[in-house]
Amino acid sequence: MNDHIAKKNYLLCLLLLILGLLGLGMAGCKASSLSPTASSATPTGTSVFGVWPSESHRASPIHPVQVTPTPTPQPADVPVEWLYIGDPTYGISWKEPNNWYGIQENWPISIPGAILLRAVASEKNAPLLLSSPQPIFPNGLIVLTVYAVRPEVPPPALHDAQPITVSGQTGWIQETKGAAAMPFTWQATLFIQGTSAYSYTLSFGCTPPTGADDAGQTGFQAFCQQIWKHILEGIEIQGTPPCAPVPTPLPGPITWKRIHSDWYQYSFEVPSGWYEGETASPDRRHFSSVPMLSGPFPYYCPSPYGWMKLDFGVHPLQYQPDLTGMDPVTIAGRPAWVLLGKGRESASFVEFSAYISGPQYWYHLWFGCAPGEGENEVRKAFVAQCTDVMEHILGSFQFGP
Repeated sequence: MNDHIAKKNYLLCLLLLILGLLGLGMAGCKASSLSPTASSATPTGTSVFGVWPSESHRASPIHPVQVTPTPTPQPADVPVEWLYIGDPTYGISWKEPNNWYGIQENWPISIPGAILLRAVASEKNAPLLLSSPQPIFPNGLIVLTVYAVRPEVPPPALHDAQPITVSGQTGWIQETKGAAAMPFTWQATLFIQGTSAYSYTLSFGCTPPTGADDAGQTGFQAFCQQIWKHILEGIEIQGTPPCAPVPTPLPGPITWKRIHSDWYQYSFEVPSGWYEGETASPDRRHFSSVPMLSGPFPYYCPSPYGWMKLDFGVHPLQYQPDLTGMDPVTIAGRPAWVLLGKGRESASFVEFSAYISGPQYWYHLWFGCAPGEGENEVRKAFVAQCTDVMEHILGSFQFGP
């Protein structure tokens, strides 16, 4: 009987054990139904990185992302091919990098009483970059300008300038950095006393690529100083060339010929007996009543009697010319400004000027004539003739092909 009771107790314990295991299993199932389901695959609509598109725009890192500045290529190791430039009219020659761009026609900076002989830059759009209120230089920028200064103009005020000898001539050089050199970061200005005919001012500006790291800025400035050193070593000042004899034009009635450019949309008339300069282009044309005076006429030589000269240029509209002292008029139905009969008059030279604002370009006409050293009545008659010629040219100006 005791065995029977023990057997019943064993079966009862076994039953209770089974019921307990079943209860735990049900509780486990209930708890499992309340917890998030683990995803074994990328949900529909997510990116390949498992991030919902909307979350990729909202999420922000806890710590700022540290961006390492991109190292700027060091230009100091780039070989430079040099181009030698000579201007015997003004008695100076120099060298400049062969791959630089001429920006003289659009260069906005001028020096009173000086002639801009050359303006070149490492970037083709340098004038546009420098004219921006907050200029940005993706590739850096280097600019060189060369001026011939007439002898009556006083030398510039170069503070803390260092004396230097250039091609046997006395000069002074000044270097500026930081805010004083803006918009460049480093600038050098050289003034050369020159001959009795001209003095010279060379300006050299340099700025590294915007956003360059410290190594890039240092390397670019070292490259600039290397270029400037070679330019200084290549300057030569020549003696004043003699004044060539110029034949007096024969008097007679003026006949006219029309010149034009379909690309720049202009046409106007010039005397048919005038000569056009050999280096003429559609946007830069030069005419002279005497063949050998088609180019620049030496300032120190007396202007020959009867000489007339016209320089014509086309400029983009964004480069606003200096219209100070000019009279507003209308030419070919467009706004224009003229300095007619009020130009600078000396003992042997009179000049006129006009700017015409076209639909796409500025058109500049500069006209000069030399009445010579004759009697007053002769001079007045020739000046009147010059005025008539200039008025005819302006009156013949037309837009379009």
